[in-house]
Amino acid sequence: MNKNLSFLDNLNPQLSANLTAIAALLTAIVALAFGPIFIRLSEQDLGAIAASFHCHWIAAVLLGFWNGLRSFSRPPEDRSSPQPISEQTSVIALLLLGGIFWSATIWCWFWSLGQTSVANATLLRSLTPIFVTLGGWLVWGKKFDRRFIMGMIVAIAGSCAIALDDFQIGTSNLQGDVAALICALLSGVSLLILEELRTQLKTSKILAWRLVLVASLTFPILLFTENNYFPNSWQTWTAIIAQAAICLLVGQGLIVYCLSHLSSGFVAVTFLVEPLLSASLAWLIFLERLNFSNWVAFFIVLLGIYIAKSSQSAWKA
Repeated sequence: MNKNLSFLDNLNPQLSANLTAIAALLTAIVALAFGPIFIRLSEQDLGAIAASFHCHWIAAVLLGFWNGLRSFSRPPEDRSSPQPISEQTSVIALLLLGGIFWSATIWCWFWSLGQTSVANATLLRSLTPIFVTLGGWLVWGKKFDRRFIMGMIVAIAGSCAIALDDFQIGTSNLQGDVAALICALLSGVSLLILEELRTQLKTSKILAWRLVLVASLTFPILLFTENNYFPNSWQTWTAIIAQAAICLLVGQGLIVYCLSHLSSGFVAVTFLVEPLLSASLAWLIFLERLNFSNWVAFFIVLLGIYIAKSSQSAWKA
């Protein structure tokens, strides 16, 4: 009897942590799905690189302000002394690599959208879970069972289905298609780095480094690629601030948080529902058309995510 009680005592905290991680991941996906909406609201006034730069530095400032409030409100005895990060060379290297890879992911995505169709870019970027799974296996030695692989394939098939009608094959789109494929690879590497960092650092520290690095790396590119550096209207500023708070702080922050309980492979598979959620939001807000095949694709992606979630490979041991 005591053994059973001990098992239940250990099970309940683990179950609670897993449910919290799933809730955080779903909230993050919904928050990130608003990204294209905010981009649509600001694209007529500001270029993509400029918008990305402003979003990241604003998010960094908001995060610093939030951390400052938490530090003051926390009793002195509850404040943990920071680890000597200067001695953690490997951690610093991972933080730098994470910022570089994520910056490159953003640049490749914008470049691909300018060189190929949205359908091609979306279709090729949906291959990210494959790169995450292969990378996790080759680099970190992670294993994924058949149920997870099956769920991933089903989810990728559903994500591809939404873009197949408009998919174009031709040499004129080759550069953009390659950029989208590289974007999928870089996104997968970035997610694997975040997963490794999450075993050593808190969410707020990882997110702070990421935001500052991306803003710093994007600034020189902004100077050479954009003509308009600042928004000209309060509507654009509102959209950028909202994107910084909702997409970067809430969305990216919760993604980093849930990686302590969920595998990067499962997180990458769940990402596949984001474009479909964005399309649904555009349907509600901008009255953009959604056909029957879009809803079928949405269902297929959800089915794949459910299959992957029921696998042991979706959870941290």
